Amino acid sequence: MAHRTRPPTGWIQEVKLLAVIMLAGFSATSTTAALAQTPGNVAGIWYDSAGEGAIELAPCGNRMCGQIIWLKQPLNAQGNPLHDRNNPNATMQSRPICGLQILRDLQPL
Repeated sequence: MAHRTRPPTGWIQEVKLLAVIMLAGFSATSTTAALAQTPGNVAGIWYDSAGEGAIELAPCGNRMCGQIIWLKQPLNAQGNPLHDRNNPNATMQSRPICGLQILRDLQPL
């Protein structure tokens, strides 16, 4: 079975959107204002709906941040870790996808 040379198109955007929706939904359904304002309530490991990867949401100060911690196919065809090669900033294209912080400074509504 051949390894993909990069993550599926749109995967990172799908995870970002999913995380924002989860945070918004959590704050909207919370029974108390204090509970909705506590970043740690959504902390944990979240898998995308396709099972291609996972992010870890964790407090960063009084907000939430998320980083990619697992990919179903983390290696390219040569057996090397996938990198952020689709980043429009050429200086960031050598960053490994696993460990990449993709969400920062999230806060409930």
